[in-house]
Amino acid sequence: LREGRDMRNVVVLQELRVQLRRALTAYTGDHEKKDGDPQSNELGDEDELDQLAVDPFLSILYILTRSKRLIAYDTAGDEVTFTADLSNDMPGDTYVIACQFVPDLNAICYATAAGDLVIFDTEKRQAEGVGFVDSEIRAMSWSPDNELLVLITGNRTLVSMTQQWDLINEVPLNGADETEVTPEQQEIWNPKQVPTISWRGDGQYFVVNSEEPDGSRRMRVWDRGLVLDSVSTPVGVMGATVSWRTSGSSIACSEIKPSKKHDIIFFERNGLRLERMDFTLREGVGVETRVVAMQWNSASDLLAIALCEKTEKGETTVLQLWHMNNYHWYLKQEFRYGTWSFAALLWDTEHPMLLNVICRDGHVLRYHLCWDTLVADGTHLNNPSTAAVIDGASVLLTNFKYAVVPPPMSNFKIDSPAPVSAVAFAPVTYDIATLLSNGTIALFTYNVPLQPDVRISAAPVLRAILALPPLESSDAEERKVRQLLWVSEKKLIVIESLTSARDSLLEINFVLPVQSGGEAKVENVRRTALKGRGGKRGGTPAAENVRALRITHNKDTDRVYIQLSDGSVWAYQPPGTSAEKGEDAEQANLEERFRFAPGGFTTSCPWFASLTFAGQDEAFVGLTERSKLYVNNSLLSAECNSFAIHSRYLLFATLTHTLRLLSLSHPYEEGSLNVQTAGYDDTKRDLERGSRIVGVVPNNARVVLQMPRGNLETINPRLLSLALIRNLLDKHEFDAALVMMRQQRVDLNLIYDNNPADFLKHAELFVKQVARVSYLNLFISSLRNEDVSKTLFVSEYHRGGIITMPTPTSAAADEKGKEKVDSSNGDKNKTAIGDVNKVNLICDTLRAVFQNLDAQRYLLPIITTHVKKEPPELEEALQLIRGLRDKQPVEVLDPFAATSEEQNKSKATTAAEALDYAIFLVDVNALYSVALGTYDLDLVLMVAQKSQKDPKEYLPFLKSLRGQEPYFQRYTIDMFLRRYPSALRNLALAGDQHFPLCLSLMQRQSLYQQAWQIFKDDKEKLKQVIEVHADYLVSSDQTEAAGYLYKQIGAHEKGIAAFRTSCNWQMLFAVCKEAGWDSSKIQTMAYDVAESLQGFARHAEAGTVLERYAEDPEQSIVVLIEGFCFTEALRLCHYHSRTDLIETHLKPALLEQQERWLSKIEKRQRRFLRHKERLPEVRDAMIKTQMELEKERGDAEADRLDAMSDISEASLVSISSERPSVSSSVTSLGTRNTGTSKKSARGGGAGAAGSSGRGYGRRTRVRGKEGSANEEQWLVQSMRKLIPTPAFLGDMRQLQVMLVAFGYNAESEALQNAVSGLVGVVDAALSTIADESCVYFQLQRQNAFLEHEAKSQQQPGQFPANSSKNSWNLVLATTAPLVTAPTPL
Repeated sequence: LREGRDMRNVVVLQELRVQLRRALTAYTGDHEKKDGDPQSNELGDEDELDQLAVDPFLSILYILTRSKRLIAYDTAGDEVTFTADLSNDMPGDTYVIACQFVPDLNAICYATAAGDLVIFDTEKRQAEGVGFVDSEIRAMSWSPDNELLVLITGNRTLVSMTQQWDLINEVPLNGADETEVTPEQQEIWNPKQVPTISWRGDGQYFVVNSEEPDGSRRMRVWDRGLVLDSVSTPVGVMGATVSWRTSGSSIACSEIKPSKKHDIIFFERNGLRLERMDFTLREGVGVETRVVAMQWNSASDLLAIALCEKTEKGETTVLQLWHMNNYHWYLKQEFRYGTWSFAALLWDTEHPMLLNVICRDGHVLRYHLCWDTLVADGTHLNNPSTAAVIDGASVLLTNFKYAVVPPPMSNFKIDSPAPVSAVAFAPVTYDIATLLSNGTIALFTYNVPLQPDVRISAAPVLRAILALPPLESSDAEERKVRQLLWVSEKKLIVIESLTSARDSLLEINFVLPVQSGGEAKVENVRRTALKGRGGKRGGTPAAENVRALRITHNKDTDRVYIQLSDGSVWAYQPPGTSAEKGEDAEQANLEERFRFAPGGFTTSCPWFASLTFAGQDEAFVGLTERSKLYVNNSLLSAECNSFAIHSRYLLFATLTHTLRLLSLSHPYEEGSLNVQTAGYDDTKRDLERGSRIVGVVPNNARVVLQMPRGNLETINPRLLSLALIRNLLDKHEFDAALVMMRQQRVDLNLIYDNNPADFLKHAELFVKQVARVSYLNLFISSLRNEDVSKTLFVSEYHRGGIITMPTPTSAAADEKGKEKVDSSNGDKNKTAIGDVNKVNLICDTLRAVFQNLDAQRYLLPIITTHVKKEPPELEEALQLIRGLRDKQPVEVLDPFAATSEEQNKSKATTAAEALDYAIFLVDVNALYSVALGTYDLDLVLMVAQKSQKDPKEYLPFLKSLRGQEPYFQRYTIDMFLRRYPSALRNLALAGDQHFPLCLSLMQRQSLYQQAWQIFKDDKEKLKQVIEVHADYLVSSDQTEAAGYLYKQIGAHEKGIAAFRTSCNWQMLFAVCKEAGWDSSKIQTMAYDVAESLQGFARHAEAGTVLERYAEDPEQSIVVLIEGFCFTEALRLCHYHSRTDLIETHLKPALLEQQERWLSKIEKRQRRFLRHKERLPEVRDAMIKTQMELEKERGDAEADRLDAMSDISEASLVSISSERPSVSSSVTSLGTRNTGTSKKSARGGGAGAAGSSGRGYGRRTRVRGKEGSANEEQWLVQSMRKLIPTPAFLGDMRQLQVMLVAFGYNAESEALQNAVSGLVGVVDAALSTIADESCVYFQLQRQNAFLEHEAKSQQQPGQFPANSSKNSWNLVLATTAPLVTAPTPL
């Protein structure tokens, strides 16, 4: 019952009006009578239309006449397709009691009163009798699914049959226990009171409204199996019609009152009354009225009721469309047919807004309807955004600009002389015109002209009634006008529909009468026939069949557009404005501007309007019945349910419960709404499920939504609010902008970020306008170092990444640089002008303004500017409070206060009030600490009294402080506040007796640098400070730095120990000489140092120390040989004439190392080849497993797998069980070891990158068990570790050189061949272990979590350079020794 449509009205889009007699005449002229035809195709004067059936798929009406003729009328082609004579299948005295189109059979099924059941095949155009009922037929109806046929026979029997004409069941009409009906009772049937049948929408139940033997009528509900479900409760005089609501919630019928009035009453399925839904027919009801037909549409939101009125002038026919919401019934449309006698009505089963009506005298009418809201449009400041809701002869008016009142309530109500069909608003004045069902127009005007921001106090009054001039034809019902526009002060435009004629536009120029309530004079009426494109192209109807669909008036551009049924949009050119030559200056013209044809296929948009982008690009927005919203021919949304045009935005709501906004300030670009923004997207807002846009208020931020439960809600989308706020800020209306920002919870930083330079320039104006101190405090406290125009409100201030408004700099910051955004820190997005902090700049600027205007009045904002600065200037704020405390309180009157009462309220702020405010801004404990840091004990006491501290906590402490010497008092306070550098400074000033305490404080808090500065002028104290500092460095394992400090102060022994520990042998022996050590003592120290250097694999340095300071060349040579420093060892052997060591130590060491490295290289080459052979097998297995996994998951799951950002490698069974670290930077064979073993110190080649300290971070150790998930990764990492490095190859070269030097050519050649073989194998396999060749790496790249990690590592395939390109090989090492041993003498 609550469908959310009570703010909408029914608009007649198209009205097909055909006189079947004329159509048959045209058909007869095109199809001459054939020999043997029993009669002419023309409709006789006495013949009448009787029954109606509709093919909803082909839009063909099948009409049965009283003369037993079937006429097929194609509404799309606007022509009669065929006629058929059915008299041969029916006796002469019978007639058709009911007919219905059955899509499954592609035939019309009809039943005659005599009992014949016939189907007419519409393709073969042949009738076939399928059954006969001896007791005659009184009613027939097919179920909604066309699977079951129900008949009511003349002996009060219900019969059900299948689509194959098999009898299912047969029961008495009044229940299964009813006795057999006698022939006398059968005679009781009143031919005019035949039973009626109506099905529920799902086809599970149907209701029968039939006359009882006693003359009363009852309703009975049956299920599909003809089992009686319920019988209705008795009512007064029940009408013969019945209609079950398609949704199944209620059953409608009529009740005849003693006053001959009709009530529409409702029942539940169980037969009980739904009295809360009942309503009485109001408008359009004559002296005596009867309901002749009633039917719900398929959407259950419109109830069509056909009435026959008996008035003093005769009998007339009226068709009314009723809608209910919140248990209130609205008469949405009324169609008057005058003397046309009603025959039948039928809603389209596929399109809920198509209604078909036939009248007995040959008129066929087809209405294409739609729901739409009527809200005054246009951006004029006088526009009150009045929403009009039609309710019969009344129109409910609600001014959305000032209030939102849901129907059936309203701000105002206007009453017309007849039911209203359409409403229009005048431009500028926004007076109201109503199009009435009788063809006249009522004009309503406001007694007081509308003014911006002035509430409307009274409803408009009836100014005049305007009647159209009569047609030349005597039949007034031949013309129907629909849709209404008020385009200027004295001009109206309507669409005119004439029977069997093309639609036209009527321009009505009128003059209002002198007195209100009179009749307006029509000066002239200009009729403009609609144009169309002849023939058919792409499915476009022929020109003569094109009808008007919708007219609209853009009040901002003053242009009228009309959309035709073929999707074309034409501009209405008033007389004298046509650009075509030869046109009559007094004749209006239509000019085609656009055609809705997305993808080349024409479509019509029942809801359309014109708008402009960037103030110049005219465009058309249209919404189809399939929820597709187009801007010109670009699809904007495929799920739109409503749209509205704001002065700056196009708004539309979607079926997924979202409000979208498209800016009109920039040229339209297709897909612009799909652009992802870095910050919050203000162009999108979630709505309540089922919400629709009712209207927007131009030049405002208010958007009115209709909820599905029937109520109205108002929202203020952020972009609309920002547009208004931005406009106010540009006009320097700071107070109004700030108030709106508070109401809409908009970040107050926008006041500055909208235009920083402009704000700083008008800072004084800002302060003067925002007179309330609390608002100033709120603004200052909301400041932060972020440009909200680039973060929160990027949708309003940016387009495509380009700032739409220039960001000028302030005059104060011009010398420091222009304003810029610090993009290096995306989280903070700090905005600075030059090097000036934004918050600090605003605080300093406003503080200067406050002090210049009235420091006393703006004391609290001044305090706020101190507290808000970064870092907070709490001490300055407390100084202000202390200065205020020391002054005599003086009353300061507010210069902005208008009254004496306001002046009394603007007294100067007291120190206590200022302190209370500061405590409100800052934590009281922090403020207490700052107050204590000022060393003003009175101020500390004042703050402490305002806090929640217990006096026992602070009074004894303050009392102890008062008895101390000033500098020692400050030292005590600093220690309490943990301000240790200041405490050290104050303690040093307290006297020499506190120097030991200074050293103790310096040691505890590591204040060595500060102590150096404090005691730099006292050499003795500085020496002690340095020595204590050096001792600290020694304890911190910074012995080398400590040694230099010891040397500075002459502490040689401590310095020697420090340099000895750090192995800085150069400075060690220098200090030893400076300390006066003798040679023996130095030699002993040299042996100790050399041993330590050997432990750190620094053999070359150890050899130098032994040679120079221990004066032991033999031991030096031994150490060098052990460290493989062969060249240096050979030099010392000859330098010190110890060539014997060459034979005893040097040559054996060379051969030993050659044999050792040959064995290592051979093992590593075999290991590399073994891994290389295994690698393809592992990869083939992984790829096969991956393909099987994707096949199981299906294509859809595979696509999702590719796009997932949080995929876990644990889900890839037998591919990866943990997230390994990927790195193309691998450890090489030649990595030097830093161990303590002398033998292994130079055995480079197999160290891990993690141990070298030069890797790309900590790596996960991967196990390489055969068949495991990580086997490929382990193999690749192992092979990468075996790649020779330049350091390893350099060692091999040095070893080869020495071998050649001593004549070991064969050994050198063997070593070179081994290294060459390893290098060749590795170079050939480099591409197989590159990242792009690794399956596990490709899988990891699919994981978005590893994307950042992958960027931080080497790019795929970037290994150390090809080993063969390193100049490591020795040209002397050949198969034939180039250097031979000398010939013995």
